[in-house]
Order: sequence, then structure tokens, then C-alpha cells
Amino acid sequence: MSKNKPDRRIEKTKSSLALGLFKLMQQKAWNSISIQELCDEANVARASFYGHFDSKLALLDFLIAEVFEKQIAGNSTSKESKAYIVFLVWLVDHVTSSRALFSKIANQPEALPVLDRFKRALQRRFAEALHNDGMSVDDAAVTFVMGGIFDCLLSWARRWRVAELPNLRIRILEMAYLVLETP
Repeated sequence: MSKNKPDRRIEKTKSSLALGLFKLMQQKAWNSISIQELCDEANVARASFYGHFDSKLALLDFLIAEVFEKQIAGNSTSKESKAYIVFLVWLVDHVTSSRALFSKIANQPEALPVLDRFKRALQRRFAEALHNDGMSVDDAAVTFVMGGIFDCLLSWARRWRVAELPNLRIRILEMAYLVLETP
């Protein structure tokens, strides 16, 4: 077998575990999800889990990376649109389409590691999008903008008012524009 091709069995196992984690996170609090329960949901042996991941957080990192891979593959940027705007629109759409899960996690104090990892992954992806746009933005500005955007999303998820949804995308895009594009 070629070393360039990933083993489909490994990819299937990892994907099954990621899907199992996603399903369980919709049903239960983060701290109450056990590795055995996760393996049962994914129909994967516990030894296989530990053969691929060190912990639930490592699996969460994999799940987040998979979501971003799909975002990158699904959103080609035209010359008229900026990569960071495409990313922010995707982010709002993704969070709102997964509102139940995001809201559940946002309202669990013990899920802070989940939110922290998601926020850091968002910051890295946002910085990549800015770089792809040819924008030279320092880390502090990226952290500031994504911190504000993340707080806005958390606030929305905790309150969840349907009437606020149309304004959510506008508020987030304005926030980024004011910091990044205004001289």
C-alpha cells in the first residue's frame, strides 16, 4: 500500500469515534461522557480508541479539524470576496445550524475545555484566512477580533432569540471589519 494514501480502516475508525462524540455531546454533559460509552456509541473497541487518541480532548481536536477541513473544501473564495469574510459567514451558519449543541455546550460550566479548544482552533483558522487575503494582522488583533466574535456567539447561544438571528451575521462582520479594515 502506498504511504501517501491513508488507511481507510483507520479513517473509518476515527470518523466513527468523532461522530459518536458529536452525538453524545448533543445528549449529555461533557464530563459525563465516558470513553467506554463513546466506544459503544461508535461501535469501536476501547483499545482502538486509545490506539488513535490519548483522550476525549484529543478526539475533540480531531473533530474540530474535520469540521474545518469540510469548511475549507466547501468554500472556495472568489476574487471578489475575502477569505476571512467567507470564514466568518461559514462560522455563523455553522454555529446557528448546530445551535442545540453549541447552546448546550455554552451553558455547561464543565465544558470550558471544549469551548477553549474550539475558540483556539477558530483563531488559527481566522489567522489563516487573513493571511490568504494578504492581510498582515498581528496575533493580538486576531485574538481580540475572535474573542469578541466568540463572546457574541456565546451570548446568542445562551439566550437564543430567533429575532436576533438575522442581526448576528451583520454584527460579527461589522466587528471584524471595524478592527481589520478601518484605518
